[in-house]
Amino acid sequence: MLAHELVRYMNSPSPKGRACIKVDLRKAFDSVRWVFLKEVLRSRNFPASWIQLILQCVQTASFSILVNGSHVGFFQSKCGLRQGDPLSPLLFVLVMNALPYSIEASVQANKLGHFIKSPNNISHLIFADDLIVFTDCSLSSAMELQYLFSSSKAYGLQLNSEKSQLFCTSNAELLVERLGISLSTLPVQHLGLPLQSGYLSNTSCLPLIDK
Repeated sequence: MLAHELVRYMNSPSPKGRACIKVDLRKAFDSVRWVFLKEVLRSRNFPASWIQLILQCVQTASFSILVNGSHVGFFQSKCGLRQGDPLSPLLFVLVMNALPYSIEASVQANKLGHFIKSPNNISHLIFADDLIVFTDCSLSSAMELQYLFSSSKAYGLQLNSEKSQLFCTSNAELLVERLGISLSTLPVQHLGLPLQSGYLSNTSCLPLIDK
């Protein structure tokens, strides 16, 4: 609901325009770097014994594949978190939060422009691996986002430019060129609800009510 209200605010007058980026990450679970996961756990003050146990669970798993109906393996992976493992979503959320943290730090350092200038300015919304970034349409903001998305590759979070979506009120060509994301049009689905410039109808809210 908050995402919808922010998108609805996009068309309000703004000197630098407003941009909304719906971020899609390329095979997010499969590409998490274990070295970075270890550093995240340390930064969260996990005991060393816990970190060792967690990494043993992550790093020692073996995999087998079917080739022409026959099992081939076993072999170990070099990165990533196993899907279906109850521990993996929790670890992924910890790793995923590194990108929003960097975004917020850039906003606080005035490197990334404000979407709405207010005491409670919202630069992004995140739920698991669903991330939406709100900023202005300036060149400086586009360059900072380009840097942040490029830096996130170091810990295994790579922007999927083909599936990510860009919505903006001005400087569309500049943002498309810098970020490599195609310009999209509203409405678009987000967590079961449409993001659109108008008000939500009762019918649009039914999926949320059913949950």
